[in-house]
Amino acid sequence: MKMSFCTIAFRHRPMYLEDMIFIISKLGYNGIEIWGNHLRGYETSLGKIRKILKERKLKVSMISPHFDFTNNYRRWTKSIEDAKKFIAFSVELNCPLIRCFTGQIGSEYATRSQWENGVKGIRHLAELAQKEGITIGIETHPNTLADTTIAVLKLLDEIKMENVKIILDFYNMWETEKKDPIDVLNLLYSHTVHIHAKNADVRKGKISPFNYVIDKNRKLESIRPLGKGDLNYKIILKELLKRGYKSYISVECFETERNPLWVAEEEILFIKESIKDAKVK
Repeated sequence: MKMSFCTIAFRHRPMYLEDMIFIISKLGYNGIEIWGNHLRGYETSLGKIRKILKERKLKVSMISPHFDFTNNYRRWTKSIEDAKKFIAFSVELNCPLIRCFTGQIGSEYATRSQWENGVKGIRHLAELAQKEGITIGIETHPNTLADTTIAVLKLLDEIKMENVKIILDFYNMWETEKKDPIDVLNLLYSHTVHIHAKNADVRKGKISPFNYVIDKNRKLESIRPLGKGDLNYKIILKELLKRGYKSYISVECFETERNPLWVAEEEILFIKESIKDAKVK
């Protein structure tokens, strides 16, 4: 199991990507998950970023842009054009995985046309990525076509592409279904290529709506450390070890109170200690 940190944690704290790479590697992470917005301005200097990554012995675990295939034709087309750019970024940075949102309409409310456009968009994206040996990871997320375990499995079945997998976010699924994470693993593990780890107290409010995490002035009072929220990550990590999971688990920090650097340091210690305890027992 490898550990990664998502740069979306720095969305409200301007910082050069070079500095993020240095700090995340210094804290002991194996990988960095780069939020799509953090690649703006680096189109002509990716060679420099690749060199820094090599020097710091850090891999780009995933690039995470935003796509929307369920809104309208303009956004659908723009998503495909954006995808071409991010596929090129992935090739330059030796990144094997691109995160994909289906859009901002939930599976329960999607019309037949919206569902079909989502399937068509992801399949087209996957075909472009397949030529470069890149996998497309659909993130399990509320208010998308991948918001429940049933919807995820239906989506994968209709897309039918070998390089389309799942980014499993346990807390997102908890907000939507309140399903036990182990039950979620039983259903989705064989399709999972990457895991997002975050925790919260849902009684204090949801954290999943897209505008919540981007709004600079919104305080997310429900956010908790991995070891103190609704989900028991010690049990989750133990189960992942039991199953022989060898890919990345990315810490996704949406803190608005604590500095994300503190969060990055605390969470990697929690994960390492949890893994150590699980191996001992």
